[in-house]
Amino acid sequence: MIARMVLALGLLLPLQVWASPSSPVHWADLTGPQLQVAIEQGYTQVILPTAGIEHNGPDLPLDKHKHIVSKAAEELATRLGKTLVAPVIEFVPEGDISTRSGHMGLTGTISARPETFEALLRDTIESLLAHGITSVIMIGDSAGNQVGQARVAKALQARHPDVQILHCGFYYNNPWQAQWLARRRLSSPGAFDHAGFADQAEYAFVSKTGPTPIQALGAGLLEIKVQAAMYDLNRRGLKGRSTIDRLRDNR
Repeated sequence: MIARMVLALGLLLPLQVWASPSSPVHWADLTGPQLQVAIEQGYTQVILPTAGIEHNGPDLPLDKHKHIVSKAAEELATRLGKTLVAPVIEFVPEGDISTRSGHMGLTGTISARPETFEALLRDTIESLLAHGITSVIMIGDSAGNQVGQARVAKALQARHPDVQILHCGFYYNNPWQAQWLARRRLSSPGAFDHAGFADQAEYAFVSKTGPTPIQALGAGLLEIKVQAAMYDLNRRGLKGRSTIDRLRDNR
């Protein structure tokens, strides 16, 4: 089950008492000196989550994806070990702004052109590398993020062959969530539609709102996303606190 979010560091503690925390460490929560100590102690891997700001109907906030992917990034970082969580990138492709295509046709959506999104990813990753990060893993909680992330990962990996830059697409595009619901006789048409049942359950879990059974289903769905990401990363040689048996049990 997804671990509860805990403050990674007591920011008032002196730097010399830095110890490897068991809970996720957010890049933006640290002071500059604390971050330098963390990197020197081996925190050279970063999860870079992307989300989206979009119309989600009457039951979900516009920044639904931020809350879900942030929780997933925290859990993934904890399982990988010595991994930092970068600030969530929320401005992503949501449709053409001038013609109001895609989600831009619905009130509240904020879109970025694909080239703008990719430039933001490139600049963010280049900034991370400049500070000594040697591994960046992108996870995106929205369909429109996947192509740009994959393209940026490929381009920057070619430019920086001595570091590791990955787009973990299996986090978002995996069949296990649907299979998990089907095994529980909860699968239905539209369950994975935009702002559908799956989104509502995941948000209920991370926000601790709504009926307890729905929160429990959301916890299971989000756990599968994290396990899918771990499975993808394991196949690429990254290891963490995850087992094939555990993955198999939850497919």
